Amino acid sequence: MRTALEALDADPAVKAMLIVGAGGCFSAGIDLAVLKAPGMAAQPYDVSRQHRFNYIPRLGKPVVSAIAGPCYGLAAAIALLCDIRHVADDMKVCMPFTRMRGIAEFGLPVTIARVAGMAKAAEWLLTGKVFGAAEAVQSGFAAQSWAPDGFEAQVLQALNEQFKDADIDSLIAIKGQVWRAFAQSLQECSEDAGWLMRELRAKAPLKLA
Repeated sequence: MRTALEALDADPAVKAMLIVGAGGCFSAGIDLAVLKAPGMAAQPYDVSRQHRFNYIPRLGKPVVSAIAGPCYGLAAAIALLCDIRHVADDMKVCMPFTRMRGIAEFGLPVTIARVAGMAKAAEWLLTGKVFGAAEAVQSGFAAQSWAPDGFEAQVLQALNEQFKDADIDSLIAIKGQVWRAFAQSLQECSEDAGWLMRELRAKAPLKLA
């Protein structure tokens, strides 16, 4: 997936990237057989594994996830590292780490708090509850929900319409602003915007029509 996304990110004809699952399912999460492999529990945990998906926010262009059916555990972490999420009405999200004697992996406490607030981060992670499309949209987890029939086509049509007039340099600059803003003061965010505007204006004038 990383190879494909990085190739698309480098393609000047591409404005945004879309991650979807197959067969009406986004992903049921990690294959539990991997965790049950002989000797796995006896091995020291490789801490670097927790950084393996951090490249997604660092991609220059927007990454959108289209979530239908189950989106469990690790899959939810990947979805939350995307910039925008669209969901089908039949989607179900669950982060059942407390029932697995696990922890909230891959930055989930931060990414959930970014989109839905600390209260939802605590609720979803501590209870491992299953929630659907209505809560996903209401909480800020998802931008919009769609009918399951023709879901992917609907999302693609919407994204093509939304991004068709977008300037690639602006998309890249603003995506970076959004991700940095969580750790910035108002002063730092404003300073950041000033330098970005200087950089963009040096490359080309503003589009006013």
